Amino acid sequence: MIPKTLKGSFDSPRRSYAVSLENYMGEEEMINPSQRRTLTNLIYEKISEEGERERWLSQMEDMTRVDAEDAIFDFLVAKWR
Repeated sequence: MIPKTLKGSFDSPRRSYAVSLENYMGEEEMINPSQRRTLTNLIYEKISEEGERERWLSQMEDMTRVDAEDAIFDFLVAKWR
């Protein structure tokens, strides 16, 4: 796993940044099994409408790790029906 880092240096006249290869190349880790399990449980717990639930479940296949983190956070802080 390549960590996402951004490092700034103010020692020289120009700032220099080191961005991870993962970000530069556009490759992102896909949702992991733990995130998939947590998100699935939250979807069934928080969404009562079946169509909306199925939409969320189908979107999980294309989610990145970061997308999954954001979705889990949204489910935990948002008020769902």
